[in-house]
Amino acid sequence: MLIEKKPISDKQREAARINGAKSRGPITPEGKLNSANARLRTGPLARTILLEGESAEHFAQLLESLTNELNPETDIEISLVESLAIARWRQRRIQSIERAALITEAAKQTHVVGPAEKTTQAMRGLALESSWLDRLRLHESRYARQYTHTLRDYRDYRAARNAAAENSNNPDGPAI
Repeated sequence: MLIEKKPISDKQREAARINGAKSRGPITPEGKLNSANARLRTGPLARTILLEGESAEHFAQLLESLTNELNPETDIEISLVESLAIARWRQRRIQSIERAALITEAAKQTHVVGPAEKTTQAMRGLALESSWLDRLRLHESRYARQYTHTLRDYRDYRAARNAAAENSNNPDGPAI
């Protein structure tokens, strides 16, 4: 059964227009953070990065933590912080995949006693079966390098931007 929407009156339309014009978005730091997190949970970044079963809330917390730590002020800085979050998220994903594989393989080790021995045999079995574990480690290293390089780029960009701002405030150059 379809429910028909009542058309809004001119008076309601005008009130909505006036109220909408008054809004300037979130003002408090908490409101801005909530707005940013909502964008992450439903926005293109979360839809692009997260796989089925991965937590949008955890990704938002990671990005929030990096944002609070680095305090990006420009679109370029925001983009670099998002890249940091993506690299770290992918690195954690690889670590989770490795953990799941080791748990699964260790469960097959019924002839071995003790958790350390089961894990050792599981690791040996995964390493001998294929180069899958090696490829997994390559990806983990790649994401770690990506994180490190992006953090360096962020710091370099911030330093250059701050130096340019300082020079523009002091037209005579640095004080001697």
